[in-house]
Amino acid sequence: MSECKLCREEATLRNSHIISEFYYKPIYDIDKKRFYAISSDEEKSPDHHQKGLREKLLCDECEIKLSKWERYFANLLFKKAKVRQEKGRFVVVNADYKKIKLHQLSIIWRSSISSLDAFKNVALGPHEERIRKMIRDEEPGRYDQYGCALFVNMEHKKIMQKLIIAPEMKKYNSHRLYNFILGGIFWSYFISSHTPEIARYNVFVNKDGELPVTIENKFTSEFLYRYYSDLKKSGNIDSLIQN
Repeated sequence: MSECKLCREEATLRNSHIISEFYYKPIYDIDKKRFYAISSDEEKSPDHHQKGLREKLLCDECEIKLSKWERYFANLLFKKAKVRQEKGRFVVVNADYKKIKLHQLSIIWRSSISSLDAFKNVALGPHEERIRKMIRDEEPGRYDQYGCALFVNMEHKKIMQKLIIAPEMKKYNSHRLYNFILGGIFWSYFISSHTPEIARYNVFVNKDGELPVTIENKFTSEFLYRYYSDLKKSGNIDSLIQN
């Protein structure tokens, strides 16, 4: 018995995914049902895994809670989304703000509490406990509180669909910005006690049931370029090309 990281109750812990399993499915090797973990560290050779990265974090009840939001988001984004196209972006409409926001929060929170090396760049500090309580109490907060902006890069769309990139942290004005690539989409979390200026451009999921996905090539390309550069230095880039 150990303490569940979410509800703080003593329980038998599940081997919980840090990144939801459905994000890995598009990159699994078709025949062998596995994905390749390719590091930019030259001392680490490419390895393969049968399932996404996991760690004993949650009790059964909390795992079920998070999985409901995961299923909703997976069905919305990859199967049932109703999309309105606007200049420079797509907008998913009739979306459930609470479920989407809590799913997004659960990913950044699990990344912060994880002891796995892949998530070493995520350290939320005092925001970690605040986000934990939001998830536990199923309270998504304001749309601009810990907002997550989603971007698609049309130039590198195909390669992004094959990648899950461990998060990096960047400073953006007075905010910490955590960037991921998941499900072919670039995710940017704005973590601070202040409302980010970018919120006024309506880039976060909102309570009107709209989930914007911005078409953006420059910022996301720079992120990919840094990743490719590190892979090239490590000698592991051939593994990415071959797989």
